[in-house]
Amino acid sequence: ALYKEGARKVAIFGVGPVGCTPSALSQHSPDGETCVEAINDAVRSFNSRLPDLVDHFNARFEGARFTYINVYAMFDDIHNKPCHY
Repeated sequence: ALYKEGARKVAIFGVGPVGCTPSALSQHSPDGETCVEAINDAVRSFNSRLPDLVDHFNARFEGARFTYINVYAMFDDIHNKPCHY
């Protein structure tokens, strides 16, 4: 639909570390502070498939440019190295 409307530059954002959200921490973390790795594993699995999807879209839609934005890596870096930000 976006392509038919003229969109040619599209950003596809991955999912961030949902296992580190306040909701996940309060409901599933044993100590309320440790990220829930089971959730983050599922997110990483989903995100790992997005670059191939972006490549497929770039090949299929002539003149369009799809870009994958790795949100997980950005937030993971902020979470692991807060003093750098």
